[in-house]
Parts: sequence; C-alpha cells; structure tokens
Amino acid sequence: MAASGEEALDKIATEAIDIVFMDQSMPGMGGIAATTAITSNEKNRTYPGSTLHRQ
Repeated sequence: MAASGEEALDKIATEAIDIVFMDQSMPGMGGIAATTAITSNEKNRTYPGSTLHRQ
C-alpha cells in the first residue's frame, strides 16, 4: 500500500504489482496524476486499475 502517488510510482518500479487502486485525492501527487504517469510508461499499460474518490 502506498500513502501518496509518488510512493505508488516507486513501488511499481521496484515491486511485482498485480493490480493498482488509486484514491484521486492522495497527499502530494493524486491518483489521477499517478495513474497518468503509470500508464504513460509502455511496460505498465497492462496493469488493471481503478481510480477511487470519496465525498
């Protein structure tokens, strides 16, 4: 589990990840920006994922 978008990017780069769930309002880089960064890398485009938000 990652507490920020930046931490999620670090984990994806260094760990074997099967699925990604993002909160769009995480501290620092939010889930939408992190998901965009993840999917902009060709090797990451196969991750199933979802961006979540709370009200």
